[in-house]
Amino acid sequence: MEQLQDIPKLYTAIAEFLSCLVIIAAYSGIDVVKKKPVQKIIALSLGFVSLIVIHYFCGLVSNILWLVGMTVAVSLMNILIKYILEISLSYAIYLGCKAFMFAELAAAFNWQIYYYYFVLGEYDTIVTRHLFCLVIYILFFVSFYKIEVELFPDELQKDNIVVTNKQLFTTILLTALFFVVSNLSYAEIETPFSGGGSGVEIFNIRTLIDLAGFVILEAIFIQKLEDDRKNELDVIKNILYMQYSQYRTSQENIDLINRKYHDLKHQLQIIKEENNQEKKNEYIDEIEEGIRKYEAENKTGNDVLDTILTSKSNVCLKHDIQLVSIVDGTLLKHIHVMDLCTIFGNALDNAIEYEIQLPEKEKRMIHVTVSEKQSMIAIVVENYCEEVVVKDNKIPLTSKKDKGYHGYGIKSIKYSIEKYDGFVNLTNNNNWFRVEMLLPKKN
Repeated sequence: MEQLQDIPKLYTAIAEFLSCLVIIAAYSGIDVVKKKPVQKIIALSLGFVSLIVIHYFCGLVSNILWLVGMTVAVSLMNILIKYILEISLSYAIYLGCKAFMFAELAAAFNWQIYYYYFVLGEYDTIVTRHLFCLVIYILFFVSFYKIEVELFPDELQKDNIVVTNKQLFTTILLTALFFVVSNLSYAEIETPFSGGGSGVEIFNIRTLIDLAGFVILEAIFIQKLEDDRKNELDVIKNILYMQYSQYRTSQENIDLINRKYHDLKHQLQIIKEENNQEKKNEYIDEIEEGIRKYEAENKTGNDVLDTILTSKSNVCLKHDIQLVSIVDGTLLKHIHVMDLCTIFGNALDNAIEYEIQLPEKEKRMIHVTVSEKQSMIAIVVENYCEEVVVKDNKIPLTSKKDKGYHGYGIKSIKYSIEKYDGFVNLTNNNNWFRVEMLLPKKN
């Protein structure tokens, strides 16, 4: 049986490179190239040339070496995606498998249609091949880009998505399985699973299997992201309730302290009346002054905020952190107690966590302000920060070992702020990390 002519290797290389470009464009846009324009343009150029060279030699070797060459080509796609998008290797492979599967589909469909109408029809020329490939690839890869943007709008803004070893292994295994089965008829005709006859079956097998492979990988990706969203929501809810529990505990402790201080004032008054020694009176006056200062602290006009700020002030005092708050709590009377706990609790906890790490105690500073700006309420929590921990208003970078659970504090804040039609802005300028929250003022 005569073996049909396979896809020209140049077209396969172009399809794989275009798939990488679509993934890069969809998941980050042109801005990612602007960070290191020269290096990344050179990397893309070298990647394109390397894919062409790899596929050229794949067409000259045996089936075993051809599989090795294809493995190298896929690995190169993954490396390109990782380097340009600046993401983890596991996430790059996850996206690379999808890109490779779509490249196989585009190349198979293009060659199947062209072969049927032009090669068998004896209209095959270099010009018709290139023009037909150009049209098909434009249609396919523009569609690929729109599919990614429409299906995964929220994920396009994320720097990284955590991919477990199990998810990665499943994706690689399915990609390899679909690729081998779809190309089996071209590698070896005489097998129980190869197509025969006129060759139409071979084209159909490859194109349909590639289509099924791409659809299944997309479905797996969609399911993973849905699971991630559910897990993220659960974590945010847990953080919300944890902050609320901390607030309740702090409120009880502060109420107890207030009662003790109130009793102490009466006791001191009795002592003062019974002892008229000048030094003792001065000492007692100092104690009363300290009590008055304590009573005057964190009186914002909002009992919930008073409790939160007093609790966090005690933590800051313990770690030599200067906490300055200028807060009009009356502006936030309409915010639910659990949302206030989430907003201020997480923002202050994140700030305190960073400040504790600073070796120079005089640099440990946190500022909290709540004020009215025209028809908006501005909540600002800022802390001294010598590092660049945030870029383009995205979740701050972390030095924690557990990257998978990083950023949920900020996400919880955004979740609570957005409930009141507000928004959150993250900036990192002049050695200050700033979380600014704006809310419409409630009439």
